[in-house]
Amino acid sequence: MTGPSDPLARLAFSFSFGGEFNAELGITAASSIPVEVRTPDLELLLEMDSDAEPVAVEAGTYVYTAYLPDGRVDRRVIRLKPGDSALVPLGTTDPNPREGPPRWEPVAPSRHLTVTPFDLKYFGFVGMAEVEPLEGPVHVQESVGTAGATTFYITIPEEMNRRVVFLQVSPTNEEPVCLALPVLTVGAEASCRVRVSGSSRGPEATAILVDPRADLALRYAQEGITAFARRLAEQIPYGEVPNLGMGTALALAIPGLRHGATKGYAFDVSEDVAFELRSSDLAILAARKTTAEPGRQAERIRLLDGILKFGPPIYNDLLSVAVAMVDELLADGRIQPDDRERVAKLAQALANWLPFLDGGTGSTVTFRGLDFGGPAVPKPRELATAGS
Repeated sequence: MTGPSDPLARLAFSFSFGGEFNAELGITAASSIPVEVRTPDLELLLEMDSDAEPVAVEAGTYVYTAYLPDGRVDRRVIRLKPGDSALVPLGTTDPNPREGPPRWEPVAPSRHLTVTPFDLKYFGFVGMAEVEPLEGPVHVQESVGTAGATTFYITIPEEMNRRVVFLQVSPTNEEPVCLALPVLTVGAEASCRVRVSGSSRGPEATAILVDPRADLALRYAQEGITAFARRLAEQIPYGEVPNLGMGTALALAIPGLRHGATKGYAFDVSEDVAFELRSSDLAILAARKTTAEPGRQAERIRLLDGILKFGPPIYNDLLSVAVAMVDELLADGRIQPDDRERVAKLAQALANWLPFLDGGTGSTVTFRGLDFGGPAVPKPRELATAGS
């Protein structure tokens, strides 16, 4: 406990986002967010969660940085006197008497542009060579934001079991964008949200997990705040993960994957399940585990072959892992000729699609400029055979 004669001060933070999901911003609630506290010369003093117990610090001036779920960064100066006990509210524009004015790092400009009228269509991959239109997914408009962003709640029916569903957003007179939905149905219907907004380069579409904890962990991982993202993901009990759906289980593996982890529910699923569910994501995770042991190149190649059978993975992180493993295998002089040919075939299939990958900040694989339902652009079959 501090008092007037105590040379130390106590510092804590508070954050209240409110509501489980904010359709206006397309973000989920958070009970805790990551905070960095630095000295005036920006040397890192401590990292803490916003709901952590107060910590004792020396009296003086500090700079704190809080990473908000909507993409903003709350960075301010706070001055503490001996004996102070400060509870700093985060994410508020109301200045605290001991703080300097807030300096926000703004959200992406796309949040402030409207999107033209658009159609929604659903597609599924048949290997890496074809796509086909899908009937069955249902979308319900949840909200239209003040900046024109529209949020949809999408349900994938149980009968569309064991395949990745892509949603194509086709605005009038603009290039379409097509993103993988972060769901993989396994004997039950599954749901997610998609937020569509405008930008200077056309429509932006972002997939949002229904489970707010998993969505926030994935969002922070995408922002590079991986240590905090991993802690969030690990707070979800292992036994609860299967009930959240395989798409969410895969999302929870990504923060750990960025730290080099190979443990967790999605990692522990056997390769038989990966092929039963026709999941490139699971096949890539299984292949990733083999890199920890020498002499398993042939097994790794067999697992990566799943991409040719099932099509692209759901998540960008896992696609990046697959590309990196393929590059490593092509550079490995110990690979047998038949295996090298298989790897080269996969490398070509991936290379045909990479130019169309969207470079935005979304977590799921997204293609831009390919109309999967129209005649004006190359079809996936043409792309898949372009280098053969």
